Amino acid sequence: MIKDIEPLEHIEDYSLFFSVIIAVFVITLIYFIAKNLLSKKESLKDKTLKKYKEIDFTNPKQASYKLTKYANILAENQKSKEIKERFIKELEKYKYKKDVPNFDNETKSLYYLFLEVVENE
Repeated sequence: MIKDIEPLEHIEDYSLFFSVIIAVFVITLIYFIAKNLLSKKESLKDKTLKKYKEIDFTNPKQASYKLTKYANILAENQKSKEIKERFIKELEKYKYKKDVPNFDNETKSLYYLFLEVVENE
């Protein structure tokens, strides 16, 4: 029997531990990236358009102020800006007065025209 050969030295192996930690980290990172990229965030235009559609026309004075505010945010291209200017001029007769009449047909038609143009942008 050979007496000068020693038994193999035991070496601690942590590769499985490190692999599991890296895998958990990568999976967590992928989850948060996917969650942020795939979630549909509502843009300012979408939020404003939703509020614009929900305006209550029973109080024409308050509605005209809100319509002006939201129209200024929504108008982006030249056509919508031109319609916005006409619409805001039409809304002037509902502002700055104590008693105001209900919206007339021309004002309502400009509202719907502006809404259609903004939605199709």
